[in-house]
Amino acid sequence: MGYWKLDETTGTTGANSAPGAAANSVAVVNGAATWAPAQINGGITLDGATFLFVTNYPKATKAISGSAWVNIDPNTASDVAIFRNAQGDLSPNAGGSAIVGQFEVGLTFVTLPDGVTTELRPMAAVGIGPNIARATGSTAFPTGSWHQIAFSADGAQVRVYVDGQLVTVTDYLADINPPSIQFISMGEQLNLADPADPASLGPDLNTPKALVGSLDDVALWNRALTAQEVGLVYQAGAAHKEVTSVVETPPVGNPQLTISKVGNTITINFDGGKLQSTTSLLPGASWTDVANPTQSPYSEQMTGTLKFFRAIVP
Repeated sequence: MGYWKLDETTGTTGANSAPGAAANSVAVVNGAATWAPAQINGGITLDGATFLFVTNYPKATKAISGSAWVNIDPNTASDVAIFRNAQGDLSPNAGGSAIVGQFEVGLTFVTLPDGVTTELRPMAAVGIGPNIARATGSTAFPTGSWHQIAFSADGAQVRVYVDGQLVTVTDYLADINPPSIQFISMGEQLNLADPADPASLGPDLNTPKALVGSLDDVALWNRALTAQEVGLVYQAGAAHKEVTSVVETPPVGNPQLTISKVGNTITINFDGGKLQSTTSLLPGASWTDVANPTQSPYSEQMTGTLKFFRAIVP
């Protein structure tokens, strides 16, 4: 949906290099356009008062993924907005009255139980109906040097990756909300200074979540990326190569499963992936692997307890 290389050396716009990108999907610099060498060719340095604004972009419906390279100032002591489709805090669709956003990727500032030690943790979230599916890592995101953060939401899980490695996952089950706002902001959380004045959109007065540091190679897909694909994107960036340099075999379709019943025994056949089960589809419910989760068919005695099954790509 978008690929902002941020390789410009002059001017106040960052081109969208995705195929067929619309003219209104460029990233416009608000503040000081400080272009500098970065992880992959060039990038932009953000001073806490500068952000990028994309007026519009193609919207995902079923799945979404994204990746960016950042070099965060080690002195950062607040949440960081890396790139997001949200106005103010990411809001669920609460009876149609909220300003609904679709996704956000950033860092969450955490004070540890000792009350003294603090750290930034990687985070990604998507809006799903009346809920937010948010995944936050349990360890610190590295600062003071270049690192990749990526996420993937496939309709079943939000996964967050750092430098190509999975760091956290949250289960959910829903389509992604169609957003009521059209823009993407990079490096800042935006909101209206005057709720009645659309022209007052700018850094959130209460929680700007300003990125102080550098940003490079922001990419967004309207599908889920597999763990292997995220790893390939990271490996390309680590070698100072663009996302478009990644070459892979087109993925096979999603795993399919069928369920049959003989007497009190159910048998599940699935043609790929890993089989998991749960007793609830409510937000926060956990999925667990069945015995021998990659071996088809799988059989189980019925017990009268409601149970759901899914096959996922590991």
